[in-house]
Amino acid sequence: MPEDASLNDFDDGSGSDTPDDGSNPATDKAIDDATADSTDDEATADATASTARSRDPATATYRWSPNGAECPDCGAVAERRWHDGERFVCPACKDW
Repeated sequence: MPEDASLNDFDDGSGSDTPDDGSNPATDKAIDDATADSTDDEATADATASTARSRDPATATYRWSPNGAECPDCGAVAERRWHDGERFVCPACKDW
């Protein structure tokens, strides 16, 4: 298995669309528009809470153990284990 890629490997060198001051004009405008459209703070809070409850929790797809951990399929000790069904297995046992 190859080493992990650096984020720099994906940089095409074209620069960024956002200013260096930390602001993001597209996001800032969306927030301003949402604030202007909102007339009832309680309705906005209820909608936000409802959206947060309806999302599925994140699922881990990979685990790393600095000292390695045993693969439940083959028993080999591996630092990197991948999600396969309900368990985390070594790369050799992962059904890619």
